[in-house]
Amino acid sequence: LAPRDDLSFAGNLWWLIHGREPAAHIERALDMLLVIGADHGLAPATVAVRLAAAAGADFPAALQAGTSLAMSRHPVGVAEASLDLLHEVKTPARAKAWVEQRLEQHAGLPGFEHRIYRVGDPRTDVTAALCKRV
Repeated sequence: LAPRDDLSFAGNLWWLIHGREPAAHIERALDMLLVIGADHGLAPATVAVRLAAAAGADFPAALQAGTSLAMSRHPVGVAEASLDLLHEVKTPARAKAWVEQRLEQHAGLPGFEHRIYRVGDPRTDVTAALCKRV
């Protein structure tokens, strides 16, 4: 298949993967999710890796630039907290009780909240209805 001039970027992506045009709501949802993915790709550690590589640093040096930011006193993201959660829960059989206990204690669930958007992520408001329809 070849890309088509009459389709958007998201529409072309669907076309090239599936060999058929997406429904309008699927194209819109994919477009929104691609934008959100790009937004997340602009986290400071990710940008540091890209800038170091663009400046000609070799792979280990670029990776070190990102790692240095990720290991700072104020890292961006919940990757480490999510891994700690998995180590604490240990088995799928313990997951439900662990979550229920955290909710009773009004404690957060790493990976299911946002550090900045305390009342909900506005991107969710925009994408939730479309994703449910898809």
